[in-house]
Order: sequence, then structure tokens, then C-alpha cells
Amino acid sequence: MARLMGTDRGVSTALGYTLNIAVALLLVTGLLIAVTDYVGGQRQDAVRGELVVVGDRLVADLATADRLAGVADNGTVVVRSDAPARVIGRPYTIHVSTVSGVTHVRLVAERTNVVVTRTVHTDRDVKNTTITGGDIVITTEGAASDALRVVSDD
Repeated sequence: MARLMGTDRGVSTALGYTLNIAVALLLVTGLLIAVTDYVGGQRQDAVRGELVVVGDRLVADLATADRLAGVADNGTVVVRSDAPARVIGRPYTIHVSTVSGVTHVRLVAERTNVVVTRTVHTDRDVKNTTITGGDIVITTEGAASDALRVVSDD
């Protein structure tokens, strides 16, 4: 009969246990990295989706204000546009500018790489402005002005 020499069996148990822990740690780390990337992508998609809705609502309200200003007796128009102050818990900024009768509404969510741009054709120029998210008022400058203004409804 062969006789066992030394403590080879004790080493193999400890080594097996250590290798099992190392493999489990690698699997859990890989899983956490994959889930973090997936959740981050889902968050950006959710922010983009909400900004698209806010942008579409704002350009629709701009078009409405533009049409109303064309038929108003004294040229004074006030259109309120309801918008959330934050999208998916993040503040955002609205940039409005007009170039050759085309109004560009650009929404930028802070701390993300999400930018949404919407356009609308208007008969009146829209004053260039930058405001933070939240309720918005679209108004004319008065009877003598053809321009629309977009301001925060604070």
C-alpha cells in the first residue's frame, strides 16, 4: 500500500476554496459592470424620451401662439405651456432660437449626454432665450411687436 506523504490534501482543499471564491468574485464583478451599463443606457433613453415629449409640447405651443398672434385684435397673446421642472430627476435647460423663420428648440439634460432638438416654422420671430425647465409662458412683446417671447413662469 502506498503511504500518503506530507499535507498535500490540506493544500488542495484550501486552494480549491480560494479558487472558488476568486471565480465567484469575478462573476459578480462582471455582472455588476454589465448591469450598471444597462441601467445607465436605460436612464439615458428615459431622459431622451421625456425631453422629446417636452420639446414636442413646446413647439406645438409655439405654433399655437404664432397662429393666435396672427388673428388677435391687439396682437397680444399669452400661451402657457406646462412642463416638468426635471426629467427623470435631472434638471434641464431649454434654448430657443430663430433662424430664417425656423424656430429651433434645444433641450439639454444636465449631467448626461442627452440633447434633443425640435423645430417649428413660425411667421413671427421668437426671441433667442435660454431658460431652465419648468412651466413656460409664450407671449408677444405687445401690439407693436411681431416677436414671440418664451419665458419661465415663476
